[in-house]
Amino acid sequence: MKIHGFNQVGELNPQLFREIKGRFNRRNLTLATGVSLLAQLCVYLSFLSREFSMNVISLSSKYCNLKETYEQYDKKYTQIQSQLYSSPTNDLSINREALEVKLSELSQLMNANCPPDAINSSLWWRDYWAEIFMMLSVFGFFALIIIGSYMLINDLATEKRRGTLNFIQLSPQTYKSIFVGKILGVPSLLYLAIALFIPYHIGSGISAGIPILEIFSFYAVVVASCAFFYSFSLLFGLMTLGQSGFQAWLGSGFIFTFLMLANNKPIYQDGSDWLNLFCPSFLLRYLIDGTSSSYLYFPFNQESIQVLKWFELPLGTSITLILLFSLLHFGILTFWIWQGLKRCFHNPDATLFSKQQSYWITGCLTVINLGFLIQDFELKTQSSIIYAVVFNFLLFFALIAALSPQRQTLQDWARYRQEKVNGKPHLMSDLMYGERSPSVVAIGLNLVIVIALFGLTTLWIGLPDERLQILAALLLNVSLIWLCASLVQLVLLMRTPKRGFWAVGMVGAIIISPLIILAFFGLQPRKEPLVFLLSSLSFAAVEYATIPLILTAIVGQSMVTVLLNLKLTQQLKKAGESTSKALLSGRSA
Repeated sequence: MKIHGFNQVGELNPQLFREIKGRFNRRNLTLATGVSLLAQLCVYLSFLSREFSMNVISLSSKYCNLKETYEQYDKKYTQIQSQLYSSPTNDLSINREALEVKLSELSQLMNANCPPDAINSSLWWRDYWAEIFMMLSVFGFFALIIIGSYMLINDLATEKRRGTLNFIQLSPQTYKSIFVGKILGVPSLLYLAIALFIPYHIGSGISAGIPILEIFSFYAVVVASCAFFYSFSLLFGLMTLGQSGFQAWLGSGFIFTFLMLANNKPIYQDGSDWLNLFCPSFLLRYLIDGTSSSYLYFPFNQESIQVLKWFELPLGTSITLILLFSLLHFGILTFWIWQGLKRCFHNPDATLFSKQQSYWITGCLTVINLGFLIQDFELKTQSSIIYAVVFNFLLFFALIAALSPQRQTLQDWARYRQEKVNGKPHLMSDLMYGERSPSVVAIGLNLVIVIALFGLTTLWIGLPDERLQILAALLLNVSLIWLCASLVQLVLLMRTPKRGFWAVGMVGAIIISPLIILAFFGLQPRKEPLVFLLSSLSFAAVEYATIPLILTAIVGQSMVTVLLNLKLTQQLKKAGESTSKALLSGRSA
């Protein structure tokens, strides 16, 4: 079926017009509409049994207005039971048969159904519609994010396989126009299917007593989360182009696992609470609480969202405050992802982010993380330290992958440095900001930013007797990360094929192997602190280690890092030699 009426769309965004035109045919539209209507029918049928259960509400139910009568029966039942079983069996003054008959009568009265005219039908229907609203909400945003992410990653892989991706990159469209067209066009049939759910969803929300503005505030969070996850999916798809073809399943599977964890994780009032804001379900609690409903069967686990804080700012006390913070949070993260999309689109061989951008990214993410982390910033609980260490590892492993150039880029840079006669005074500036220079110095500056922010936080809110230990744990963590960054850059300069896999394997061995060894031999940080100080579990041993022992571990890791960088410098000098000089000296360039 030929699509008409999209001429204006084609003028505004040719990529969007291309995506919609290729998908909006009679078969696809019928399939999307049918699946949506069938899913709504399944939801209705799954709750149909609840409607019939309204006629068999027990006397003890919260929906029965005879609750006081039930409590009177229960009180009498307890009294008779106590009288019957606490008295001696040979006490002739008690008519046991009469008491047992009375207990049986009371039991029947207590288990009787509530009379139809005593049922609080308004409360029952409100909870009924609240349950439907919750199920539709969670099902809707999970379907949007997971299926949409899969479609976007798979679409990029298909474009690459067909050879049309290069054609798109060479078109006069801007990267924003192309990626916005992809985000709006590739999942367009999914948008249609979800849009058909909206009347049912809004109707159930209004029937549950939820204000329409609060429903639309939930939609705003869902849209912001989709923008973030879809942008991440496009970036993941660009980074994994040419792989085995499983990148769509891998990317969407990772996002699904991440959302499930965020959806089901309680609020612990520590650094892990940041994870909850990635799942739109955190806002649903406010929508239900605003109706004074007693429905408790939530398809998520964020009942304590009201206690959420960020730098002592009580986000959880106000739906407006947490809504604005969430939108700002998604906006910042999406902005940085789009900086990576811009660089990957214009130059696929360039690093994901520039070194200048990495400093801002590290600062932003560290400040956000610290805001949640300071809720429980004590060494004795170790939870805050663990989350800080995990955050640092995840952040810097991502930065190492995003900033470390490949062998050919390093060779070109090294030769350029050799040919530039007056370039030596600017070497440090090039290492800090250059596009093709090694990433070791830039990673070091990012580590300095983390040390400064975490150090100030420790001095601000850390317990006086724990500040030195927390700072020691941070320095050991940073030292190990810089060692890994130096190793990765050295491995990427090797001539070995699949250098990326070698780099990942070596870093994994440095992080995981000591953990396996420690677990195998059953070593404990109290007895063998030095072994733990040299591993990724250094935070567990700082309270048992002396200052000389901590300094020994830091100096030891630093010496290994220096040796790796000396070897890297030697390899770069060798790579920077001209071809003629290399041939004359009998070496290969």
